[in-house]
Amino acid sequence: MDCEKILKELCIDDKLKLLTGNGAMTAVHLQRFGIAAILMGDGPYGIKTKDGSTVCFLNTCLMACSWDVEVCYSIGKMLASEVKKHGVDLLLAPAINIKRNPLCGRNFEYYSEDPYLTGKLASAFIKGLKSNGLVVCVKHYACYNQETDRWSQDSIIDDDTLRNVYLKAFEYVVKNTNVDCIMASYNKVNGVYACQNKYLLDDILRKEWGYAGVVMSDWGAAVDIVASINNGMDVEMPGNVHNSLPKLFKAYKDGELKIEKIDESAGRLLELLSKVNDYREKRQNKNEVDVNTLVKFTGEAMVLLKNEGALPLKRNEKILLVGNAKSPRIQGGGCAKLKTQTILTPFDEISTLAASCDITEDYNGITNYLLESYDKIIVFMYLGEECDSEAFDRTGIEFPSEQVRAIEEITKRNKNIVAVLQNGSAVDLSFDVNVKAVVEGYYSGSYG
Repeated sequence: MDCEKILKELCIDDKLKLLTGNGAMTAVHLQRFGIAAILMGDGPYGIKTKDGSTVCFLNTCLMACSWDVEVCYSIGKMLASEVKKHGVDLLLAPAINIKRNPLCGRNFEYYSEDPYLTGKLASAFIKGLKSNGLVVCVKHYACYNQETDRWSQDSIIDDDTLRNVYLKAFEYVVKNTNVDCIMASYNKVNGVYACQNKYLLDDILRKEWGYAGVVMSDWGAAVDIVASINNGMDVEMPGNVHNSLPKLFKAYKDGELKIEKIDESAGRLLELLSKVNDYREKRQNKNEVDVNTLVKFTGEAMVLLKNEGALPLKRNEKILLVGNAKSPRIQGGGCAKLKTQTILTPFDEISTLAASCDITEDYNGITNYLLESYDKIIVFMYLGEECDSEAFDRTGIEFPSEQVRAIEEITKRNKNIVAVLQNGSAVDLSFDVNVKAVVEGYYSGSYG
């Protein structure tokens, strides 16, 4: 695909149309050249499909607990094969924001509180994705650390903190991977929206770090399309959200938006389309998800926070499962949430291996059981759909009270309790005085 030749053949109308998306998940449409638009897809731990014929990989919060670049690389490679299988061109992942606030609704999508660890693991994940030919978009640039009021929040940050905490992972990724696209976030940074922040997009990202790829807006985040294009953004998504095309045409006619700036963005978008076109030609639909390897990595990433002899379980033990062992919460919510038909549950496995296994999904129903008769009681603790999701933050770090009360009730009659956690970020573990073991499972996906 000859990008320079195509750019010269485009009229101003065509060029300006490239600067906004043309569908919920499509952009850079060149119909008269016979080239299909770029099809994008969420998310960081699996590709969204209507029929659920996809694997939900361990969420980023758990992936980071591996502290292992090989694990992240391998998961990226496997995820890319799923993306290929479903015909998606560009993956909107990974998300590499810093976990500044433990209540942030999207912490499950992010790696760490630490920018170096985030940069290292995200780079390995990206390299895994790209080793399979995939085109990748890193998000959300930058200083995007809460969901509540995300459209209006203003992140006020001194330059030293900005560079060494909030931008460091992005810098590491830009300088150590050939990342194709970066998504600008909803929030303001020091009073200026990220999508039109010249200091972030032009001075630092392009001039200092040498980034030559595309910058796109988060969905609906470009509140001033002309200011955004003038200050380093290339394409608004999902397209013409704020009646953008007429504004672009007017700005061009009035001299507020120069042809040189239009050509810069259009040229970068054509280069991205060229990469996608190469990927399409090489794309094969073979499935490269190795289930045994994925199970192994998921288990290695889980963290044993406490163990006073309760684990490992033994095959001759009588075990009671309390809570959602048949329907675990395997992922966070929002745009990253995907439908999957593949779920291997704790009940499936433990009931097969244990000598005896009972289950009550009602935390208040434990009084109906002879608790003293069990060798081990495993309590599955999880945060509901009102927690760990896009567009709003949590209001606290406690597990639901009925789950904590269940542990308190059980401990009166049986001390051999194992707590298994399903969460996306920091939680209150003050109940652990009443349990013998705690397993941090985070959101562990299809094979947790």
